[in-house]
Amino acid sequence: MWSEAFIAILAVFVGQSDVDQSDVESIDASHQWQYLQKGWQASRDSLHSGEFQMRAKMTRFKRMSDQPPYGLIDPLPAFNVTAVVAFDSISQSFYQTMTWGRDLGKSEAWIERDGKLFEWSDKDANGFVSIKLVSQPANPSWRKLDPRGFGLFGLSEIESDAESDLYSMSRSWFQDKLRPVRVAHAGDTYTANCKTPPITEGIPGYRIDLVINEAKGFSIEECRYIIDVPENTIPDVAINVEWQEIDDVWVPVKVSGTEKSGLAEWDAQLNWTSVNQTVNPEVFEYEKHESTKDKYVVDARLGQDAMFIVDRVGDKDFVAPSLPTERGASRRISFALIVAVNLLILAGLGRWFYRKTRI
Repeated sequence: MWSEAFIAILAVFVGQSDVDQSDVESIDASHQWQYLQKGWQASRDSLHSGEFQMRAKMTRFKRMSDQPPYGLIDPLPAFNVTAVVAFDSISQSFYQTMTWGRDLGKSEAWIERDGKLFEWSDKDANGFVSIKLVSQPANPSWRKLDPRGFGLFGLSEIESDAESDLYSMSRSWFQDKLRPVRVAHAGDTYTANCKTPPITEGIPGYRIDLVINEAKGFSIEECRYIIDVPENTIPDVAINVEWQEIDDVWVPVKVSGTEKSGLAEWDAQLNWTSVNQTVNPEVFEYEKHESTKDKYVVDARLGQDAMFIVDRVGDKDFVAPSLPTERGASRRISFALIVAVNLLILAGLGRWFYRKTRI
C-alpha cells in the first residue's frame, strides 16, 4: 500500500526512533479514510433518481425507567409506516407520501419542485384540508427518506426534529465530524474505528465503528455507536444495511437496527421499482394527484398569521379571495397608529405636568 511506502520513506528521513507507532497508525488511518470518503461520496452521488416503497415497523420496544443523562438517539414509540418515495436529484424534485399505522386513515404527502415545497394530508383536525406551500425549514421531515443516507443513520431520524435529511446529515458526519482512529482492510471490507467530538459540554461523544464494503459501492453495511466513556463496549445504537446492485447502482433494500442496547428494535424493507430511470414528471405535480382534487392551495411561507389562498386544484375559474395579509397589514398599521397617538398623548401630558410643577 502506498501509505506504507510513505511511512517507510518518512522513517528514513526522520529516523526510525522518532516515528512513533501511534503516529504511523494515525497517518495510515487518515489516508485510508480519505480514500473511503471519496469512494462513499462518489457512489452515493451516482444515484440520481428512483422510485421505491418502504415498509418500516418497530419489532420490539421497551421503555427505560432510568435513562442516562446522555445519548444521541432515544427509543422510538412503537410505529408502523408505509412510504412511497420518488426523487430526481438532477431536476431537484422529490415526492414522498407516508401512511402511519398508529394513526389509521391518516397519510401525509410532500412534493418539492422548483425550489418550493408543497405538503398536504388526507385528514385534517380542523376539517379544512388544503395543500400548503411552505418554506422548507418549516417541515424538516419532508426529505427524511433520502435513501442515500442510510448507513450512518436509521429510522430514528425520520421522527426526529433535526433540520436536515438523512443524506445531508450522513454527508456532514462522514466528511466532517468523524475522526478516524484506526482503519483495517481485509479483502473488499474496511473496518473503520472513529470518534466524534463531545455532544455538548459534559456530554461525551461517540466511538463509531463502521464496516464499509468497497465492492458494493463503498456502502456502509454495519454501524455501531458506543458512548465514549471508559470501559464502555455496549453499542448504544447498532445499524445493519443490506445493499443490492440495480442498473449498476448500489441501493439499500433492508435496514435494521437496535437502540438503547436492544431496548428498541426496528427494520425496514425497501422495494425499488426504478433506479436512475426517468421518473414521470407528473409525479412531482400536485395537480395530477387524485388526492388533491378540489383542494385549496394555501401559501403559508410567511407563517400561520399570514396565510392566504392562492388556487383551487381543478377549478380554472377560481378567483382567490382577498388576501389575509392585506388585512393583517392594515391591522398592523392601525396598531402602529394607535401606539403613536398614545405616545404623543403621553408626551403631551408629561410636558403639561412638567410645566405645571415649574409654576
